[in-house]
Amino acid sequence: MRNVNVFVAEHGNAFMTDIASWIVEAAELVGHRSMLFADGSLPTAIADINLVVAPHEFYVLSDATDADIDAAARISVPVGTEQPGTKWFDMTKLLCAASPAVLDINPHGVRALRAAGFDARHLRLGGVPSMDRRVDGDRPTDLLFLGGLTDHRAETLAALAPTLSDRSVDLRLFDFSRPVDANVSSLVFGNDKYELLARARVLLNIHRDAGPDESSEPDQGRNEYFEWARMVEAMANGCAVVTEPSTGFEPLVEGVHFVAADDIVSTVTELLDDPERCAALGTAAAAAVLDEYSLASSLGPVLAGLPASTSEVARQRPPKYRSTLVRAQQIPVLPAFQPAPALRRRVIDALHSEMVMQRSIDAIRCAVRHGDAEHVDTITSPAYEDATPEVSVIVTLFNYADVVIETLASIAASEGVDLEIVVVDDHSTDDGR
Repeated sequence: MRNVNVFVAEHGNAFMTDIASWIVEAAELVGHRSMLFADGSLPTAIADINLVVAPHEFYVLSDATDADIDAAARISVPVGTEQPGTKWFDMTKLLCAASPAVLDINPHGVRALRAAGFDARHLRLGGVPSMDRRVDGDRPTDLLFLGGLTDHRAETLAALAPTLSDRSVDLRLFDFSRPVDANVSSLVFGNDKYELLARARVLLNIHRDAGPDESSEPDQGRNEYFEWARMVEAMANGCAVVTEPSTGFEPLVEGVHFVAADDIVSTVTELLDDPERCAALGTAAAAAVLDEYSLASSLGPVLAGLPASTSEVARQRPPKYRSTLVRAQQIPVLPAFQPAPALRRRVIDALHSEMVMQRSIDAIRCAVRHGDAEHVDTITSPAYEDATPEVSVIVTLFNYADVVIETLASIAASEGVDLEIVVVDDHSTDDGR
């Protein structure tokens, strides 16, 4: 059997490294000698099967020249992991043009790639043994959410606040405008993540967006995209998964291996109140992804069906397949990554100077009006004097007029707890107060 080399960006999203490690493990389970490369090196072994996970990160974050990237792409099979309609998926299409074939972990991605003229094949994700960290005993976390922060996800989680106020909840959100790694305090990866999942009763999945807009192209999969990677690792650890309605989840069965619902609040409430159903869903899901539909069972046939010589297929590509990767008249397809630290520092210094000036002006005004440069106005509601709160919620207010009403409404909707809300306004200049 041919060796399987799996490449992932050295400084990319650590979640992609997890996916790459699953592929390495599954390849070994079906008899291939497999190795993970996360050191920034490019594929060079022509006779091997070279898989590049998340090409939109691997190639873009590489320090290699366009010519070297083109040479690597011609002997590699990219593994797409992104949702059609996003900028990351569009970058994947750009960087797959020279490759002999393309894999994608979701049927939506496969269809979109085929529509763009690629030889795209589905790599259905499944579990691998190293994911499974289940232990006998209680699961201390009632509900877990892991995902990038979007407006839709924030609104959905806020609506759950009254339901979850007396539950053990772990919400881990992050900004996915740039690659995330272990330095992001709210995130865990690898073994730490699997152990976190094994302690949770319910894994909540919320789509990135509420739904397609008028500008959406057909079959983007928005509001339907089944997040295979997150689902599989949660199911492998016995979580009962609740998701918004999705498509492309076959051979998994909705209602048996996971629950899909438009009404997330009611569904989560009912499931948390039914421990037996929670456990049954988790048990069925783990058996499905670890045994019947494991990653090894899908990866084996995919590897067997790849071209015997990727280099030979690449040489047969017409020149147009090369033009999207290499330099055209010395102008790179993607600009060099330049953080511009000097310019960024100037902006930070200017903002800091503005803040210092504003504070100086406010101090003078306070001294003139109140005789004290550090004067603070305190305003309390009528019921505050007799309150005996169990929980204090601190809300910082600085030009947040557009969100403070929804914020206070979400807090006030909490049930089963006596609370006080303390709003601290730091010299707002809008109507927030």
